[in-house]
Amino acid sequence: MLLKYVKGLSDKRIADLNKMGVFSAEDLIRMFPKNYLDLRKVSTLKQAQNNGFVLTLGTVINVPEYDLRRGKFSYFKVVCEQNGELFNIIWFNQPYVKSRLNVGETYLFYGRVRNRYALSMTNPVFEKYDSSEYLKGIIPVYQIKGSLNQKALKKSILDALTTEEYIKSFSLIDLRWAFEIVHSPSDMEQLAVASERIAVEEYFLLISAFKFIKGDRTQSRVIRYSTTSKDVSEFAARFGFQFTNGQKKAVNEIFTDMKSPVVMNRLLQGDVGSGKTAVSLCSVFIALKSGHQAVMLAPTEVLARQNYAIIQKYLPEYSAEFLSGSLTEKEKSAVKARIKDGSAKIVVGTHAILEKDVEFYDLALCV
Repeated sequence: MLLKYVKGLSDKRIADLNKMGVFSAEDLIRMFPKNYLDLRKVSTLKQAQNNGFVLTLGTVINVPEYDLRRGKFSYFKVVCEQNGELFNIIWFNQPYVKSRLNVGETYLFYGRVRNRYALSMTNPVFEKYDSSEYLKGIIPVYQIKGSLNQKALKKSILDALTTEEYIKSFSLIDLRWAFEIVHSPSDMEQLAVASERIAVEEYFLLISAFKFIKGDRTQSRVIRYSTTSKDVSEFAARFGFQFTNGQKKAVNEIFTDMKSPVVMNRLLQGDVGSGKTAVSLCSVFIALKSGHQAVMLAPTEVLARQNYAIIQKYLPEYSAEFLSGSLTEKEKSAVKARIKDGSAKIVVGTHAILEKDVEFYDLALCV
């Protein structure tokens, strides 16, 4: 469905989205957040680390009448009060902010804190405390360009999801629910369930595409694995719990597939909490123990970072790298270099791993 049929989208908003390569309602709802801000807890400035980000409260004591200048930049400083203590907030090159602040009003501020010498914040976003709409709950953070802002993009996505014509195009209502949760989660547990539902859909489509392209042909294995069943059993003991019969069966089948003369293409399916990650890590271990590289992809950065933390916990002897669109160009270049020269044994990340300039030294397994 074209964007012009999405209720609530103006011509200007559609033009902005087109500049980002978004031309349909499906393009729009598949613009998954690159990260999330957990704003369920309001903290005091004293609890914040220097240079860290925090959601906090403050009552405005004074608003300057004029802006100041520092070289090419204009700025103004507002004094706020919190629990009897004063702190400064400075905005650079944002004169419009001044008209939105009223002396005596209490606001929620989200931004970077400086507390080395005196409490202060720089360029925070803010809302009135008693009428906050954006700075609460779990907030998705999107990769945006041009004149679009985070709030406007989220509203556009939710407009697409609630447009009647688009609702009818979904044959799976639970999939539509998953998309809504990914863009507007109420808690991290719910987000994980929704992300996995979308991932299953995408993996199914991907495997179906592979099957269509491949047909009944089989591909002979080139890479060989030297890992033994004893090695895998010893690795499984790292988890600290006894694998279920279903997990054991899946691990045994994967081990057999990876030792067979043809390349493995396998879909691992199970309910939330059934231990799919543990089983997947066993396959990763088989590749790494045999001296090869492995990669784990996730549909969202949140899930990718969770996988990265798990890899570091259970496979600490192998060098792991994280790659996603949120990294700086310098960070990406460094990670890609380590992937190419083989010093990175396992790579965890999002679709950024699929970019053309990502080259592996000895990739043997994709999860």
